[in-house]
Amino acid sequence: MRRFFGLFIVTLLFPFLLIAENLIPEKFHGTWSNDCSKEQDVFIISESGYFNLYESQDEIDEYTYFYLQFTDSKTYENWTYLDGEIFEFKNVFMKLDNDILEVVFEELDNLEGSYDFLNNTNNTFTYAKCDNTPASITLLFGEVLSYMNSKASLSCSNFSKNKGKCFEDLFSFFRYF
Repeated sequence: MRRFFGLFIVTLLFPFLLIAENLIPEKFHGTWSNDCSKEQDVFIISESGYFNLYESQDEIDEYTYFYLQFTDSKTYENWTYLDGEIFEFKNVFMKLDNDILEVVFEELDNLEGSYDFLNNTNNTFTYAKCDNTPASITLLFGEVLSYMNSKASLSCSNFSKNKGKCFEDLFSFFRYF
């Protein structure tokens, strides 16, 4: 009976273990910005993905981009990297250095297994951890951020293996909004 109960528990938890194999480490979770008092370049990271809002202005026009990427994480030396497909990059590399988030984008044409780009400091963006998420972002993207921070989004962090489960969880979650 004891073995049956143990097997039963493992069977119940096994799908979650498959989904949660490479979650984004907790030390990265939260809201990060190059200036927390402004809303020009904000990263919001959860265990299942990241959201980025980038606003800028040039001599011609203002423009705003926002990205949502569900992804699992991998490591290389002291870097954690995430899928960068949404930005049209191969990967987004991150590491913490004294509470400063360093982010480097790997170009699509970078040779597989080459990490020389991590040494190029001209390519490194830095972000400080913010105390909270800007209110306007919460107002505009509240439902998306709620989903991103929910356990339901974990199946989307490994989308290539869990497409069906991801869509099922997504529609189940938003059914109540």
